[in-house]
Amino acid sequence: MNWHGVAFLLGCSTIFIVGLHGAFEGYKILSLRTMTMEQVSYLGQLADDFVDIDFWQDPAPNRTVQLVVPPGLFDMVTGRLTNGGIHWELGHVDLTGMVGASTAKTSVPLHTRLGSKDLVDHYNFHDYGKIQAYLNELKSKYPDNLDLFNMNYHTHEGRAVTVAKLHGVAGTNKPTILGEAGIHAREWATPAATLYVIEKLLQNYQLGDVSSRSMLDKFDWYFIPVTNPDGYDYTHAREENRLWRKNRRIMSSRCTGVDLNRNFDVEFGTTGVSKRCDSNFYPGNHGFSEPETANVRDLFNLLKPTLVSYLSIHSYSQLLLVPWGYSESYLRPQNYKELDRVANLMATAIKSTDGKTYLVGTAYQLLNYAASGASEDWAHTEKPSLYSYCYELRPDYDDPRGFLLPPNEIVPAGQELLASLVVLSQEMNV
Repeated sequence: MNWHGVAFLLGCSTIFIVGLHGAFEGYKILSLRTMTMEQVSYLGQLADDFVDIDFWQDPAPNRTVQLVVPPGLFDMVTGRLTNGGIHWELGHVDLTGMVGASTAKTSVPLHTRLGSKDLVDHYNFHDYGKIQAYLNELKSKYPDNLDLFNMNYHTHEGRAVTVAKLHGVAGTNKPTILGEAGIHAREWATPAATLYVIEKLLQNYQLGDVSSRSMLDKFDWYFIPVTNPDGYDYTHAREENRLWRKNRRIMSSRCTGVDLNRNFDVEFGTTGVSKRCDSNFYPGNHGFSEPETANVRDLFNLLKPTLVSYLSIHSYSQLLLVPWGYSESYLRPQNYKELDRVANLMATAIKSTDGKTYLVGTAYQLLNYAASGASEDWAHTEKPSLYSYCYELRPDYDDPRGFLLPPNEIVPAGQELLASLVVLSQEMNV
């Protein structure tokens, strides 16, 4: 199904239209409930006609979704909803307040600072420069277990993309795991949770923790904490768009950005994308047209002989998505039973940390949609034996905070991600 404008929430196999620039005063959040596929299609046309409206979930039958409407469009959009027989209610969520809560800096409590061995401030979100600085500090503290290097291509704005390699005892041809985060700019929870995992693995390895020792001695772990640094820093800049999704390629006076998680060369441009360059799910001209995705491709190819798992880390909705995300059916890869077995154990480990439930399945199974050009699908086509997964971190699907997770949930999100990785390392048959 080609939606041509419906704004989907999820990062791995998801789509999104954003027209929110600058401040958010006067924006309204509507709660809609669609009952039929005809109503879902009606919303697709609505989103195509009003590109500045912003669905925070993917419309589907018998599902309630949130829709953000700019001030000047409220009467027209609600009129169209009423004419289409779609029930809507005005939400009481303060979008400006949520943006402020997610971006405000908090001071780390004194007792936390005094009792912590952390170098990284895991109680705040940080811009790309600060994340790189923290990585360099971790490298200085853990020189035997952390290597840092830059990827092949700089971004359109000239930023280098940093990779962190975590390792324990030396070895040749050790199995490797590759995880990328921050490919969608507004998903601040993913670089933050990944940075938490990096520090805790290094810290716990040095302290002799059995799980961390096993993870780093058996595997080499490669993390790209911020795959899309141009877009990510754009969301951190004052007076810019906190909810920006794409990279920052300038294509014309009216079009900026490519949806990087539609730009991988797997079923490219076939479903869940738009040919409109002003759409936030525009996939680019061809697969790997963007330096950010070409970087992932080249690193993947370098590691391919020893690679056993590929992880695409997104937010939000509390899901563990398995291939194939591009299929509008229950089409699965040959190793689907093993993928599902391990994913369900990972979800159980996540729930044991803080009681959060993560659902396991394909995008079509869980959400009744599909999208082409996603990284975890591409990785699995390139090496069918992989344990290939896409995370959607907290909050839950129906949480109104969505992408605007407050910083006091960084540590719990990181703990959930780490717990799942412990199980992944223990359960893979490699």
